[in-house]
Amino acid sequence: GSDDFSSLRVVFDPKNFPSPKKLSVSTNLPACKESFPICRVSLGLETSREENKRRLFTRIEQMLSDGWVKEVKNLLASGLSKEAVSLQSVGYREILQFIEGEILEKDLPSRILTSHLQLVKKQKTWIRGLIKKTAASAS
Repeated sequence: GSDDFSSLRVVFDPKNFPSPKKLSVSTNLPACKESFPICRVSLGLETSREENKRRLFTRIEQMLSDGWVKEVKNLLASGLSKEAVSLQSVGYREILQFIEGEILEKDLPSRILTSHLQLVKKQKTWIRGLIKKTAASAS
């Protein structure tokens, strides 16, 4: 019934996404039923590496054409240090390298993309570890 927390099934159909796919998650939650009236469930959407790469590259090119390099130059001109944590994040770090002549303009989008993909890989590894820890602690 509606008070039965022993199993959970979620189906998400992202109609507004460019590549609609169904996300289906099924899990048994007996530990939650016995211990807690409410259980926390984390869901994530996963796309293929190629789809991630395509979406990221499109977004990077859009941000660059919208003035991302000018934004960084303005931040530096306003007195923000090149060593500021905010300028060491993905994309900003590569733009700083471009401004300093370490990266050619034609290579900038692909260098930013590479850094983004490395970050995505780290995040997925972290999430897989979190899922394993959650599964282990639930039993």
